[in-house]
Amino acid sequence: MFVFFSRISEKYIFEASKYYQFMKRISVRSPLFTALWAIFILPGFFFICGCSKKPESYIEDYYPLVYRGDLAFFEKDYEKSYELLEEAVAILEPTNFEPYRELEKLAFLSAQLGEPENALTYIDQLIDRGYELETFQRDTSFNGLQELPAWQELVKRYPEKRAAYLERVNLPLRNKIRKMNEADQLYRSRPDRQMYRNQQLRLDSLNARQLKDIFETWGYPGADLIGHIPPDSTEQLSVRSILMRTSGDMRQQYFIPKLREFVKAGTCPPKDLALVIDQYHLNREGYQMYATMTGPNGLFPVKDQRRLDERRQAIGLPTLKMEMQRDSVIRMSFYLKNLLDK
Repeated sequence: MFVFFSRISEKYIFEASKYYQFMKRISVRSPLFTALWAIFILPGFFFICGCSKKPESYIEDYYPLVYRGDLAFFEKDYEKSYELLEEAVAILEPTNFEPYRELEKLAFLSAQLGEPENALTYIDQLIDRGYELETFQRDTSFNGLQELPAWQELVKRYPEKRAAYLERVNLPLRNKIRKMNEADQLYRSRPDRQMYRNQQLRLDSLNARQLKDIFETWGYPGADLIGHIPPDSTEQLSVRSILMRTSGDMRQQYFIPKLREFVKAGTCPPKDLALVIDQYHLNREGYQMYATMTGPNGLFPVKDQRRLDERRQAIGLPTLKMEMQRDSVIRMSFYLKNLLDK
């Protein structure tokens, strides 16, 4: 109860005070009324105010914090990155989408900033999501943790946690999506693919129907549903390519509205939604809405560029400037690393 009331803003307290003064002015001043007001009316007022508070949103609250924290990470401002990413994962269930992987960054940052207990907490969460313990054992960033009793306890519990993870994820669905991706490339990967265009289109149509069934039955097949996909994995488990092959009508009437729901719920990366929309418009009108597609000469044309960032942020993407700044910092980091390694 104390925590609840501590979250009520000064604005609500001020409004309650004004309400009390109003009641006094209309001559309701009996001791009985004062007691009833304190016991029933004031708590009720606070309850209504608390309930009216806007809930946190992945699009408006979570993703912006992650993008800022991610950029600060690559700019080597570790304290700022840690603060922003911790704020994000405190308000909503972490998404840990590629390429941001905020839980990985928090584990690393905690270790670097002298917060070993927090580092172990994030590693524990990542193992629950399917990361293998060996990943952290090999990473020299976590060498200082491995002497701690809590680390030894984590090692002892790992087989049980791994078994629970494998029991929880939908491995048959994971295998199905892998096979759907294989079908997506069955004829496209051939030098004579033009001869098999009709066969590939039939496979695309089948994949679209299967993906719709998956969406209706399971939701978006992300890591929480089909398991962790390591960044260096060659296993094709994203449904992005399959979405990009869907027909125009089915995409507009079903997949785009459904992806909007998933993005809002934090189960689908906003980039998937943006790519599906941009490809649709680029193929039909020659422009894109969210600036996700590039060609040999840079970005393909963008409709109403003045409102581009407004549209991007409305579906959970960073501004184009922030995305380009991130890419620039990462490229420079790799360039300097290669230069020093020579």
